[in-house]
Amino acid sequence: MSIPNTAQLQTLMTQANIVDERELASRSGVSGWQISRLQQGLVHTLPVTIVVKLAQSLQLSVDDFLAAFLPQSLAPMEFTPLVAANPEPELEPEIKPEPKTIVEEKEPELAPETQVDEAAIANLKAEYQRLEEQLANQSEILQEQWQAEALNILEAWLLQWSAAASAAQKNQDFPAKTLVALTQPLNQLLESWDVHPIGNVGEYVGYEPQLHQLVKGGFNTQPGDLVQVQNAGYQWGDRLLHRAKVIA
Repeated sequence: MSIPNTAQLQTLMTQANIVDERELASRSGVSGWQISRLQQGLVHTLPVTIVVKLAQSLQLSVDDFLAAFLPQSLAPMEFTPLVAANPEPELEPEIKPEPKTIVEEKEPELAPETQVDEAAIANLKAEYQRLEEQLANQSEILQEQWQAEALNILEAWLLQWSAAASAAQKNQDFPAKTLVALTQPLNQLLESWDVHPIGNVGEYVGYEPQLHQLVKGGFNTQPGDLVQVQNAGYQWGDRLLHRAKVIA
């Protein structure tokens, strides 16, 4: 038995550079069971937060997401077999009133279900709109929380840096190691953000054009040749922020 929305979901995942349902679940934080319900045409039964997460992961607005999956859930699956239930054309004059009666009897049964679905969808859309507005308002709150966490890590540096900088300016013999030690909170902050240095100043490393910028020396340097790090570079997770500056 085929699952109604599998092909549609696969198309949208491909457009969003998502390999499969497992990666979609990982990106969105939605369980595989909820994704399975989406594939089965039950999007109107999913919680609001689940639909919003899936739409964001697929890089769609909530309205576009609903447009992609709601038609399958609203299709009157039982109506077609009843209309087509007459295998013998020669008997049509005798049983003609019966199909009409069946159709007329069944239509009132389907209409309430359709009305319930439409009412549920209208309520769902209203809830989506409210939730989107709430998420928009949360951006400022999240920024304040991020700043508070950063300041908490940098607290020791904030309390001591101004005095140390003043002492260094007044005393040429002020030990540089003291200033270096005060930068430790900054390093901790960078580590908490998954920011890591590329190379250490003065060390020799194998030249990698993707990670190193050659600023001095032989510009015919080949990958793998030894170069010396002049300025460290930085990576943020798997993203490159700055290449390390090296000399041949």
